[in-house]
Amino acid sequence: MNALYLTLNLEGKLLNNRYYLSELIACKNYYQVYQARDIVKHRKCLVKRLTNSGDRSEFWQKTELIFQQEAAILQKLAGKHHRIGQLDDYFREDTSWYLIQEWIPGITLEQKLQLQGKLSESETKEILLDLLTLVECIHSWGIIHCNIKPQSIMLRSGDNLPVLNDFSTARQIGDRLQLNSIVKNPGHMSIEQTMEGVAARNDLYSLGLTAIHLLIGRSPLEIAGQERTIPASYSFSQILERAITSDPDRQFTSAREMRSALLDTLPPLSVSESNIVRSRWTRRLLSILAVQIAAAIYGGFYLATNLEVQPPVDLDEMVPPPVEREPKAIAPMVAEPNWEEIIFRIGTSEEEILQTLGEPVWRKPGYWSNSTAWLYENVATDGINMGYIFDRQTNKLRQVEISVPPDTPLSTVQSILDLLLFDKANSNAIEGLRSVDRRCQAIYNFTAGDLEGTIQCNHKNRIYIAVWMSGFH
Repeated sequence: MNALYLTLNLEGKLLNNRYYLSELIACKNYYQVYQARDIVKHRKCLVKRLTNSGDRSEFWQKTELIFQQEAAILQKLAGKHHRIGQLDDYFREDTSWYLIQEWIPGITLEQKLQLQGKLSESETKEILLDLLTLVECIHSWGIIHCNIKPQSIMLRSGDNLPVLNDFSTARQIGDRLQLNSIVKNPGHMSIEQTMEGVAARNDLYSLGLTAIHLLIGRSPLEIAGQERTIPASYSFSQILERAITSDPDRQFTSAREMRSALLDTLPPLSVSESNIVRSRWTRRLLSILAVQIAAAIYGGFYLATNLEVQPPVDLDEMVPPPVEREPKAIAPMVAEPNWEEIIFRIGTSEEEILQTLGEPVWRKPGYWSNSTAWLYENVATDGINMGYIFDRQTNKLRQVEISVPPDTPLSTVQSILDLLLFDKANSNAIEGLRSVDRRCQAIYNFTAGDLEGTIQCNHKNRIYIAVWMSGFH
């Protein structure tokens, strides 16, 4: 419906007084992708553009939310691995959102297949080993890529190492995947992923199918129903079959486990064993395609009329709203809570918090190993939620999270931030809070002595602050 806005080619435009758009290289759905030049850092960059020309329909608001979630996830992964396309900037100008990423020279695996044909087992295995190391890092941060395929993997010029791109469908572990992701990535997505919340096995399935794609030189969609033997040794074939199996007892539980299996040596392939592997993975692919073809048939109408976007769960909702915040209503005068008695700082014991706040709404394992997360709702006043993450060995507080409603006075949020930083909130952190509060930027990260933190605005217009001990993550 608004696709006409994307026919405008912005080559030659200067964005944010910094990014010069030099060449339009892709135009997909509601996005344009440009090669650009950062005139401040004097280097190439990649610019992804989403525009709606002021359309405030529910469809476009949710489309913008997906775009903003991609930026939030890239921000979370910033600096975590040198083979993830880094996020350089994210902003809105005129009626468009812009996402600026590191420019990575090279070719995709899909382009390599077009030039070379199918890959050898040794080359495929080497690429898969490198990707599993990369995927293990992403999973350790609670992120599932959800779109691994030859088109989203770049072989970087110079070292020829695989780089993972296109995080547009990436989600936090446990989130439900939107239908647009299913339609976008047919043939490389597991049946569990189309029906359940995303988990590590979803990316492992996609990696297994990508390896098969490289070995046979053709898309899985093209070979569905055909009897084809994987041109690989028995050990490698068994690993790929485990990666895409629907049997939960045989599935890999982590990228590390799959990588360790790849490094093992198994007996040579026999003819009868090859037939077993072939029949298992072709039947598995057919069952998955049945679900995905149905999604593709009905997906267009569904996306245009009833797009359902589920933002990240719990306190860590990192997506800013796509609209200007409404002016705050004048609230009646009420006594300000004594935040010094309620806000607990890094290093506080579990027992001290229990004595003051009582039992939390829930306790769960934290995202990071050896951690436990607690949630308190409506602390001191309605709508203010607190999250505490403890070191499981010492029972000491290592991260504090707070989410406040949009009508909370900025002075109150600033007082809370100051307490979280041991009354030493620096000018950068305070200015970052004000900038996020005014919606001048989506996310602001900061360091204050031996503490690190982030200030963000989620899809419900709530301000979210997290502070943690440096090195905790």
